[in-house]
Amino acid sequence: QTYICSFVGVECWDEDRVLTIYLSGYGLQGEFPLGLNDCSSLTGLDLSRNNFSGALPSNIASLIPFVTTLDLSYNQFSGEIPTGLLNVTFLNTLMLQHNQFTGQLPPELVSMQRLKQFSVAYNHLTGPIPKFNEEHLKIGVDDFANNEGLCGRPMDACEPDEDMIRFGKMGAA
Repeated sequence: QTYICSFVGVECWDEDRVLTIYLSGYGLQGEFPLGLNDCSSLTGLDLSRNNFSGALPSNIASLIPFVTTLDLSYNQFSGEIPTGLLNVTFLNTLMLQHNQFTGQLPPELVSMQRLKQFSVAYNHLTGPIPKFNEEHLKIGVDDFANNEGLCGRPMDACEPDEDMIRFGKMGAA
C-alpha cells in the first residue's frame, strides 16, 4: 500500500489510488493544492474549515476532473468563481460558502445538471443569481445569504438597470 493511503483523511481504493481527501478543520493554509492532479481517481475533496486563500485555479477541472463532492467552505478563497468548475462534470455537491469570492456567479452554472447541493452564502458576490433548475437542485435563501450584491430568485428581485430605463428597454409597467 502506498504511504499516502495511510494518512489521516485520505481514503484509497485499489491499494494506491486516492479516492477521497477529507481534511476539514486541520488549520491548513496556502493556495489551492495544484498537486491534486496526481490524484487522478479523486472523487471527493473536502478542504473546508481551513485557512486556504487566493484564487481558485482557472484549470481546476483538469486538477479534479472526477470529483463529485467539492467542499471548500469556511476558508479565505478569493477572486471570481472560475467558469472552469463547469468542466468538473460529475459534481453533485459544490460548497463555497464563507469565503471571500467576488464578482458574479457564472451564468453557465445552470448547465451543471448533476448538481444537488450548492452554497455561496457569506461571500462578496454581486449580480443576478442564474436561473437554476430547481427540480434537480434544491436551493434557498440560505444558500446565497450575506452577499450584499446578489439578487434574483430566491433572493430579492434585481433592480432594473439604470441604462435599460434610460434607453426605454423596459417593458410596460
